[in-house]
Amino acid sequence: MTLPPAMHRLTAGIRGEFIGSLLIAIYGVGALVVAIFPTDRIDSKADVWTQSTTGWIHSITAFVAYLSVITGMLILT
Repeated sequence: MTLPPAMHRLTAGIRGEFIGSLLIAIYGVGALVVAIFPTDRIDSKADVWTQSTTGWIHSITAFVAYLSVITGMLILT
């Protein structure tokens, strides 16, 4: 049994149960994507804007995943 379906069952009947569980699941998928696409080395501010495609995928996915898990936790509490 994986965490989001179990969380969905444990929070059954509470307001926001589906959205909160979905956001936690998005975080899980995002963590896998971040693990597959490595980040680039960033030594200066200029390096942020010159990332490779895999670096951009890593950074954007991490940002979305972190926002999803924070929002999901807030909704479920």
